[in-house]
Amino acid sequence: LSLIFIPIIRVGSSFDFSMRASIPLMVVCIYFILDYLINYKKSILIIIVLLIGSVTPFVEYTRSFVNIIENKKINLQADNIKTFENEDIDNINNFVSANPENSIFYKYLAKDLKGVKNDKKN
Repeated sequence: LSLIFIPIIRVGSSFDFSMRASIPLMVVCIYFILDYLINYKKSILIIIVLLIGSVTPFVEYTRSFVNIIENKKINLQADNIKTFENEDIDNINNFVSANPENSIFYKYLAKDLKGVKNDKKN
C-alpha cells in the first residue's frame, strides 16, 4: 500500500524521496516474490514480468561496463558541466544550497574547517 502513495510525495525539486524511500519496501516485495517462486508453484507470468523488468538494469550495467572499458577508468562523469561554478543556483537547487550557513546541517553537523582556504570568488 505504501508503494502506491510514495511516488505522490515530492520533497525538494526532484523525486529523490520516492526513489529512496521505496527501496526497502521493494526489497521486502522481492523477498516474498522469491519465496513464492522457490517454495510454491512457479508462475510463468511472474517469471516473464521479472524478466521484462530486468531488461533496463541489464542495459544500464552493460552500458557502464562498456564505458569503463572504452575510457579505461571507473570514475566517469555523466554530464558535460563538470563544475557548478557557471551554473545559476536556481537551476541546480537539488545539489547545492543558496544559504548553507543558515541550514541545520551547517549549524550543528558540518565540520568546522578553520584555517582552510576558501576559493570563492567575490
